[in-house]
Amino acid sequence: KLGFKVVTYKEAVSGTKLSLGLIIGIMNMIGVLFGLYAAKFCNIPLLLTNRRCMILATILMQMCLEAKFPDGKLTFVTSLMVAGAIVAGYESLDSNGVGYIYVWMTNFTQAFQNVFTSKYNSQKQVAAFEINFYFACLGLPIMLFLTLNKGDFWDLYGIFTASDPQVGLIVLLLVSGSFGFIITMNVLLMVIVCGPIALNVTGTCKDLILTFVGIAIFNDQKITPSFIVGISLSFTGAGIFTYQKVSAIQEKNRQDALDAKKK
Repeated sequence: KLGFKVVTYKEAVSGTKLSLGLIIGIMNMIGVLFGLYAAKFCNIPLLLTNRRCMILATILMQMCLEAKFPDGKLTFVTSLMVAGAIVAGYESLDSNGVGYIYVWMTNFTQAFQNVFTSKYNSQKQVAAFEINFYFACLGLPIMLFLTLNKGDFWDLYGIFTASDPQVGLIVLLLVSGSFGFIITMNVLLMVIVCGPIALNVTGTCKDLILTFVGIAIFNDQKITPSFIVGISLSFTGAGIFTYQKVSAIQEKNRQDALDAKKK
């Protein structure tokens, strides 16, 4: 039902799966690279402030790829979330234009990937496992080249082969890699089953949690009135949208049940 199926290599590259899988894999890889540099050049409040505006990038991509324009309700919710992001984070915004570019390139790259997956893979020609397969095929050689070029590969090699290995760091690396795989699978399944906008809602809720966790751990954001107002606006927008989606699904289920009884 969810499209989570382990397939053979022959099945993974058959028919239109090859072209679809490569496009989705490439966009996924580009988004990851932009995201890594965005995290490098932006502090947590700045990064999350701009990432919460991804719903705007998704709407713009839907307009371009699907000629789908937002209704009044979605426009209102998006306005709340974007306004909340701006109000909450404007005190932390700096003049680092490179950081802004990387964050917004991440937003638009992931929005394109999500909308493209939702539109052209609506029949699940390429399942989540196969998308991960193409991402791995593209990502492994690219990341190997980058780490070798920067010298990071040998640093990592030294961590695992040292006479006195750093067990804690090794465990963190393995856990991080495992979580990356789980998160990627969950994101792909959500986009295929629920659509790209639903990902923005859950992502906003995640950012709200991460914002407060970041404040508690890194102490790089002060609790100010504008910050509280902005977070409240973002949370309100996400809550309203979630309610609208749930209500629409319930109404559709009721209508389907009535239609079934008539038959």
